[in-house]
Amino acid sequence: MKGFLAVAILLAFILPADAIDYYVATTGNDVTGAGTEANPWATPYRAVQAGLTPGDKVHLVPGTYTDHHYVTIPAPEGGGVTAWFLITASGSPDRPITFVSDTKWGAIFDCRGTATGGIFISASYVVFDGIQMTCPGAYSLAAGVYNDNGHVTFRRMYVHDWASTCLSTGAFATGTATPGYTNIGHNVFDGNVIRHIGANSPSPAGSTGAKCNQTHGIYEGSPHASIVNNIVSGVVGFGIHVYGGGVCYDTITNNTAFDNSQGGIVVQQDSATHPDYCSGQGTSHNLVNNNTAVNNGFARDFSNTPYSGQDTGIHIYGVSGSDNSDCNNIVYGNNGENQCRNFSTNCTNNLTGTDSSVFVNYEADKNWAPAETFNFNNYQLHSGSPAIQAGISHGAPATDIVGNPRPSDKPDIGAFQYVKACGCLLQ
Repeated sequence: MKGFLAVAILLAFILPADAIDYYVATTGNDVTGAGTEANPWATPYRAVQAGLTPGDKVHLVPGTYTDHHYVTIPAPEGGGVTAWFLITASGSPDRPITFVSDTKWGAIFDCRGTATGGIFISASYVVFDGIQMTCPGAYSLAAGVYNDNGHVTFRRMYVHDWASTCLSTGAFATGTATPGYTNIGHNVFDGNVIRHIGANSPSPAGSTGAKCNQTHGIYEGSPHASIVNNIVSGVVGFGIHVYGGGVCYDTITNNTAFDNSQGGIVVQQDSATHPDYCSGQGTSHNLVNNNTAVNNGFARDFSNTPYSGQDTGIHIYGVSGSDNSDCNNIVYGNNGENQCRNFSTNCTNNLTGTDSSVFVNYEADKNWAPAETFNFNNYQLHSGSPAIQAGISHGAPATDIVGNPRPSDKPDIGAFQYVKACGCLLQ
């Protein structure tokens, strides 16, 4: 009996606790709800309050969530700004904490009030899956990862019409890496659609000078990131901006970036103003392959006064580095140089094309057309597209934005893999 008891006690310490499935619905109640499918809570904030543990999953029932129970984020996470909720509980490598919309894009986080952020994550091993987020008001970012944290995943998200205040941030943003941090990086951005990010009026209000160009689609500042299969368009800043003191060993592959006002894809380490996490290697060991970056770098016109600072389609620069792969991208129609590399890359087999030759039905995204009238399936590949079988396997994800498998050799370029008569729509 004593031996049995000892084994039971040992297993209690070794085996993880059972994961819990919580439920949140717009018809739920944070006070009387139990967080079950039959009796859900009303807000994801209530699920956070419950004390999430590794492996827990928060199911978001389809509906539009406007009551976010705003919280103040203390320094150093947010320096006193307010957000919808703050996540401080971490998952584990094989048991992340997950927030998932049970129907892709069916759970909609729509902002109200005066908060300056959406979701703040001061934790690691957290997943956000299939949620739609929109905020036409004066918010700064949709979701951000801070401090010594990483391994956060954003996948299958739709973030749009985020009319931010003029801040240096992004729809998705991570803190810049700092020496001494041990868990930072390894963030994943996979299969997201990001559209219309950044202030859509002069900044400051009433100004006729330069407009805000510092709000980006994905703003990643740490190493070992994976940015794949995203469609990013209509952003005031850069579509994808990898910048800071941790720009090494990042993978930026099979993305489609177009009509972003500042530029398409930029990879830049800046150790002059940010601590160097990359141990003096500079902008090194980054994969920037199989991307489509077209028609970027043309400033949006606010009241006939465009802002300054337009850039290029794809640009790798900053602190001198080595062993960057800049291969098999499609670049055309961008302002200035389509492809710009200030130092060593190990291949440049990049292609060009036209809107009608690359895409099924290219639709420009410069004028903040309503989200409900915008068809993302227009950016699937035309049957004769130069992107077909023109990619490189190095860094290519196993599937495309809708889950179609990519071949191990000669994958297509961009977020979509061409499948003849597939009928695979984005949603």
